[in-house]
Amino acid sequence: MLWLTDLPSWLAFVLIVGAANVIAIGATLFARRWYHRRGVTTGPAVVSAWATTLGALVAVLCAFTIITLWSIFARAQADTDSEAAAVRLAAYEISSVQLPLLRAYVNRSVAEWPQMCGEAKDPRVIASLIALQRVAKPRAPEYSIDLHRQLSALEDARYHRWKISATSTPTELKIALCIVAIALFAVLAIALPDRLDTHLALNALTATALGAVFWVMIALSYPYCGSYVIGPDQIISALRAAP
Repeated sequence: MLWLTDLPSWLAFVLIVGAANVIAIGATLFARRWYHRRGVTTGPAVVSAWATTLGALVAVLCAFTIITLWSIFARAQADTDSEAAAVRLAAYEISSVQLPLLRAYVNRSVAEWPQMCGEAKDPRVIASLIALQRVAKPRAPEYSIDLHRQLSALEDARYHRWKISATSTPTELKIALCIVAIALFAVLAIALPDRLDTHLALNALTATALGAVFWVMIALSYPYCGSYVIGPDQIISALRAAP
């Protein structure tokens, strides 16, 4: 699903909702045609109970997933804020002679940002940070301890960024959501109300709602990719504010 984050937000929405509607309407038309050939005019009496059960299950799974993803997204934003603060403090506390080394690390780290969308880490980034940590000297003796604390914070922040950059939704949960959603479409398809337009409208509305929920989940699954992206702007600003 990562490729969907490369598309404009509106186009990803159209594709996901469109796919859900194709499945729902296709299942509806197939079920009605199958019933018509066999002379059946009403759906099973238990359809209402099935639809209620599956709908509740979909709602619980989707709500749990979105809440979890949103908390991870918010944590990623907080981590970026902390990384920017660490850059700002390190730039203030490091010796002016070694400030170019800090700038080099931050610039490489920012340049590596797009690679968190499915690509590999740049080994030069961590190498530049290790070199900086090895030779870093404070602007004044009283800054020594805190300077090394901020440099360690930069290393931790980069580790957390890469850890969160992968999709936060387990594959098993994605499969379960798809199966339950398709099952709900199938149950609604065999409801067989009298009017075809009513039947199609019911399933289309359900498919649109579920498609919108899946669109939100995909947008939140990759904090550093797509239209709703956490960028390095704050880190760049912190570096530019350095003395």
